[in-house]
Amino acid sequence: MFLVNPMKKRASWVWPVLLVAIVAGALAFAACGGEDPTATPEPTATPAPTATPIPTPTPMPEPTATPEPEPEPEPDSSMMSITDIDENSTVGDLIGALSEEETACITAAFGEVILESMKDQPLAAVAASFELFPIQCLSEENAISAIVTMQSVQAGGFSDESVACLVQTYGEHGVPSATTDQVQAMRSLLYGQMCLTDEEAMALQGDASADDALPLPSQLRCVAEQTDLESLFKILEAFAMLENATEIPTPDPELMMMTAEVMAAQEACGVQTIGP
Repeated sequence: MFLVNPMKKRASWVWPVLLVAIVAGALAFAACGGEDPTATPEPTATPAPTATPIPTPTPMPEPTATPEPEPEPEPDSSMMSITDIDENSTVGDLIGALSEEETACITAAFGEVILESMKDQPLAAVAASFELFPIQCLSEENAISAIVTMQSVQAGGFSDESVACLVQTYGEHGVPSATTDQVQAMRSLLYGQMCLTDEEAMALQGDASADDALPLPSQLRCVAEQTDLESLFKILEAFAMLENATEIPTPDPELMMMTAEVMAAQEACGVQTIGP
């Protein structure tokens, strides 16, 4: 029996194993191409930043020039307003202050020849006969101005307070000569009379007879303090209807009592019977 040295036997298989390991390592290195597996990758280039576009400023609109208003034409200083008519004015001044339509109506009423011959006459010369003037040709405003002006001219002038009162009264009750209703005309006349002083009223009536003259303003105010003036106009309306009645109406107790009250007030104030 041969004894084998253990160390010698071990060496006999170790070398083949080392050889196989070396060959396997060489093959693995060849398969990987010989590159270092831990090589650092090349850095990716950072793209250049995109420039932010600068916004184009919006142009400010130019302010629009405000058109200057055209100046209103100045009134012709040669033209008169009807409110400018006074005792120094002529008929032509009055006609010239009216509208074309009003002038045409007055021309048709008088006739062109007659109206032309009147234009140079002062208003004071025709004021007393102004009741013949076709007041219906005028607008309400001009009719009021004309009648107040002619009354003032006829009386030699009214105070500003009297003129303002007349304008308001005729505006509420109408111009006396512009209506054919006798009662309404009397209402306007009496309320207008109360706008005046006794002196103005007497100057306006001039040489009128006692039968045609209206009561003085102070007398009418006295009556108005004792009874309602509208009661007087109701009585006048009843008498106006009586004139056109074909039969005698049945007496109205209320109307009879109203008449007694008005007559008592008139007597106390020294007023004659008032009627159209």
